Order: sequence, then structure tokens, then C-alpha cells
Amino acid sequence: MRILLVDDDEHILKILSAKLESRGHSVDRRVSGLGVLATLAGHGQTPKPDLVVLDNYMPDISGRALLELAARTPSAADVPVIFHSADNRMADAVMDSGHKHVCFVLKGRPSTVIEVVEYFDLHKKFVGA
Repeated sequence: MRILLVDDDEHILKILSAKLESRGHSVDRRVSGLGVLATLAGHGQTPKPDLVVLDNYMPDISGRALLELAARTPSAADVPVIFHSADNRMADAVMDSGHKHVCFVLKGRPSTVIEVVEYFDLHKKFVGA
């Protein structure tokens, strides 16, 4: 599965990348939200991802803003998003973003992100999406 990791914390990107790649996933890492919407819509330099792991607090554009933009962009709205934030107060806002394929995971437990990625991967195999 092609996974796009978006987080301004390089340490988190390294940990998640290593864990996901060891499970056979292809990972693209971004330290900024700039250009992510184009990638989700299939207009970026890299192939459209099957799944995105998205942080909220980034210097240029917030993950929440990206999520809401993706929800309103038909060619991006079908990409599932794991919203990965240290702020558990974001959970309700994420679920109310209008994006149909999103879940919230609290930062600090990479294994939880991996479990959710594996769930999406299994679902994709069964549904054939």
C-alpha cells in the first residue's frame, strides 16, 4: 500500500516510516502540508497515496485545514486519513470535518497507527478498492 506521512517532526516520520516499510508498505514522507492536497487529488509529483497519516500542528497549513479541503475536493475525498495528533481535543473536530474516511489516533503510540494502517490495508484487500 502507498502511504503518505505528513508531520513536521522528523523523528516521528523516521519511526513510522521504518515500521511501515518493514511491513511492505511504500512510504512517502513530507515535513510540510504544502502540496499535499495536489498529491491526494492525484496531481502531485508522486502517485496518489492509498492512505495518509496526517499531523495537525504544522508551520504552513494545519492538518485540520488540509482534511477539510480534501473533504471538499472530489478527487481527494476518497483517500482515507489517519489524523495523528498529540491534541486529543482535535478528535471531535476531525470527525466533524466532512471527510468520510477519517479516524483520529492520539500521538505517542506508533503501534496504534500501524494497527490502523493494517486495518485499512486488510479492508482494501477485501473490498478491492
